Amino acid sequence: MLVLGVAETIEFVDGSSELAVMRFVSGIDEVVAFAAPAFAGAADSVIAAPDKIERRRLTNRVETLLGKCATTSPVGFGRQMPETIYQMLPFSEHAIDEFVRIREAMPDKMDIYDAQTFAIIMAEDAEVILLDSERSREVVESMHAAGLIMKVRWIAPNASDN
Repeated sequence: MLVLGVAETIEFVDGSSELAVMRFVSGIDEVVAFAAPAFAGAADSVIAAPDKIERRRLTNRVETLLGKCATTSPVGFGRQMPETIYQMLPFSEHAIDEFVRIREAMPDKMDIYDAQTFAIIMAEDAEVILLDSERSREVVESMHAAGLIMKVRWIAPNASDN
């Protein structure tokens, strides 16, 4: 299973076919899911949108996506289905253990949304989808150096490279 990171979830919520994440997920046939904290981070960014019309559009998109989310046995949006049901991974008991390890090893390297999202991904033994950037690579390398191993699938930030 592939799980979107926080910035990647924000791009998915935007929904523009010109964005790297949207082009990437439209071209794969694998189960892709949201982590609840990443979705919360995306919703938080919607609130900060300066343009009222854009904020309304994004709020509607968040509500639509949430309405299609389930935490039990959906197939995710990487599969062709008559009606897409999005998988939402909750912050579980197993994720708490991973979260504590992440916060102890890297207290200043990432915000709370990233730490919780990565904890869920590690607890689920899933693979994270991240936009390839210097910052993202630095965080992943720091995690690996601290013994926090997470499988990563990198997306080129330029949508045409995916």
